[in-house]
Amino acid sequence: MGPTVDAASPADLERLLALWAAAFPGQPAPDLARALDEGRAVVLRGPDGVTAAALSSSVDARPRERRLTLLAADLESWLDAERAATTPGGRLGAGVDYWHVTVREDAALSLEGVRRAGYALASRSWGARLDVDDDDLHVLHRRAQAALGRGLRLHRLDRADAGPAHRLLRSCRADFPATPATPPPDHDLDDVVAALTGPGRVGYGATASAAAGGGGRLVAVTLLEVDEDGRSADTDLTAVAADQRGRGVATALKAFAVVDLASRGVRTFRTGGAEVNEASLRANRRLGYRVEPLWLTWSRPAG
Repeated sequence: MGPTVDAASPADLERLLALWAAAFPGQPAPDLARALDEGRAVVLRGPDGVTAAALSSSVDARPRERRLTLLAADLESWLDAERAATTPGGRLGAGVDYWHVTVREDAALSLEGVRRAGYALASRSWGARLDVDDDDLHVLHRRAQAALGRGLRLHRLDRADAGPAHRLLRSCRADFPATPATPPPDHDLDDVVAALTGPGRVGYGATASAAAGGGGRLVAVTLLEVDEDGRSADTDLTAVAADQRGRGVATALKAFAVVDLASRGVRTFRTGGAEVNEASLRANRRLGYRVEPLWLTWSRPAG
């Protein structure tokens, strides 16, 4: 008798975390408990317990499309979980027109799974990591300091900066690459306030003087989230006003953020973006980020 399909429950959380660690080594797990609470996960149960799981999440501004994350120890279980999740009218498939699965280019099991399940490669994105030591921080400090000579003031943002930061993000939204794996940011004012003041959240900005063509306005923002251990942080987004691009503003601001957070104990930084966003990739490489294997997004219509 084959495995049965069932809604995931809080009792399955520990097993799902173990499956995540095996499927995505070194990658922090999302809020799996929330996915269980919201009914966005199904599991395959065999005689020895959960053998695979599928989790769905929304795609911004695409209400009838879903991202699918599959956790399995072997190819047969991966394919079974994919079928169970995407069955039209099923636990996760109701009202879905299109499915997207994002996997790393070195994940052999998942790559074989998406091919067999009929997915087509749709887009590529990258992730990068920076582990800083004291020598790195000296170099990054000099990069940040050099911005001062160009009329930029680099600073940590607070609640009072939420309005200008929100306006800047809205003005830049159309310039962000839009893929199922890297949707453009759609922060409302409350989201920006939370990003600047919430637990583990921090933002930095660059204000340009009149001499720098900025008229004293906020021209760049980068938002990060620090892990609970206080030792690592992920970049949520970085945005630069259109008239300030190509001047090294993003590089200086990101360097400033790394130096400041390192002084508070953070030593590992992670970031990423769409492959087509070459400017962002160049800026991060200048700072010493090491690009990891690409993330590939595969897509197929439902049914």
